[in-house]
Amino acid sequence: MFMQTKIILIPVYNGFVSKNFFPTDIYKKLIYDSRIKLVVVIPSSKLEFYQKRFQAPNLIFEVLDGIGENWFGEFLSSFSFNLLRTRTIWFRQRERYLKFGNFPKFMLQRAVNFVFGQFLFPRMVVRWLDRFVPSDAGVLAIIDKYKPDLLLAPDVAFGIDRVFLRACKRSDIPVIGMVRSWDNLTSKGTIQLLPDKLILYTERMQKQAIKYTGIANDDIIITGPPGYDEFFRPRAVTREEFCRTMGIDPKQRIILFAPFYDRFTGSAVIMLNALLEAIDAGRLPNDLHILVRYRPATPEIPAEQIRKSDHVSFSQP
Repeated sequence: MFMQTKIILIPVYNGFVSKNFFPTDIYKKLIYDSRIKLVVVIPSSKLEFYQKRFQAPNLIFEVLDGIGENWFGEFLSSFSFNLLRTRTIWFRQRERYLKFGNFPKFMLQRAVNFVFGQFLFPRMVVRWLDRFVPSDAGVLAIIDKYKPDLLLAPDVAFGIDRVFLRACKRSDIPVIGMVRSWDNLTSKGTIQLLPDKLILYTERMQKQAIKYTGIANDDIIITGPPGYDEFFRPRAVTREEFCRTMGIDPKQRIILFAPFYDRFTGSAVIMLNALLEAIDAGRLPNDLHILVRYRPATPEIPAEQIRKSDHVSFSQP
């Protein structure tokens, strides 16, 4: 019996989201299923990159820029952010006050958090009020063009995914949601619009989702981090081969050292030099080797700031 092709719509507007989808087994299974067509919506600045890197007969990249909400949508988003009663939100409220000032606004945000943040009912009110936020015309045009059977929203705590979620739910399109990272349920504000099903990494996140969003337990699916699929496969190269490419003696034990962002590299320099000095002085074993792996877009530490040592190598992605 002939089965009609099912179309899955996926917005990808963040590099972390891309990493959580394209390298995974989920993506590989979907593109090899001829009964499924993937429509991935991306910003125009990423079109050439994605088209070169990912190619499949049933994969379509659709460009959409300028996605946004009107003033009322932005108000609901701000209000929803302050409804999440966690220490991380308190810290971010205080951080914004110290950065931008406006003490009355800070006190109002704290008041909203302490008065309403402990209850689920205000979140339900926000979701009811969301019906008065207009759907994005560009998203509606894509829905009308492809008539998707499912929306996979990989970052439901993110504003752009919320715009897609809003338009699809109003068009009676089922929605499966995900979060970008393990801390999003406690640090990005309450999820303003709930998907039909929510994919999470761990049971801890499951408890957080129930507590902070009110989503039903039966609507949560625990899968583990999808971006970690590749780490469960056999290594493409052996440890010895990897060490040779990095100029490291395979007999040495390797310490991975990953400096975090450029404004914190001063601390990284202190820690790295302290480790190297301890190895060279014999306070740490001589068979240790430190592999410094920079994060993408993190500038390299100037060579003159790092202690000269045979026990260190560098890798810049």
